[in-house]
Amino acid sequence: MKRYIATAVMAVVLTTGLTGCGIKERDELKAKVATMEQDASKMKNEMASKDATVADLRSQLEAANKNARAAQDKVAQMEADAAKAKEMKKPAAAPAKGAAPAKAAAPAAPHAKPTPAPAKK
Repeated sequence: MKRYIATAVMAVVLTTGLTGCGIKERDELKAKVATMEQDASKMKNEMASKDATVADLRSQLEAANKNARAAQDKVAQMEADAAKAKEMKKPAAAPAKGAAPAKAAAPAAPHAKPTPAPAKK
């Protein structure tokens, strides 16, 4: 019952309020509504454009991240290869303490000229 009364009171207030508005005031309100609808339409178009730009930038970012990960993987692989090559070039391990040192053979110099034999007298 209270709901029915509240609805009836609202209807009376609205009808008296609307009939109280003059034609000039209604036209002004219609113009304002039309202007707001145009603004809303412009904003929707701008938002759609910006959404497309954001989607494009996201795809560019994903591609850049993929390329960065690939470059990082390549750098890590190159570092591992360099470390492996460095390990291969290292001389044999040093002998343990207390062990007799190994005699190293003197390397022959391939570019050295042989010494001539002494002359006979």
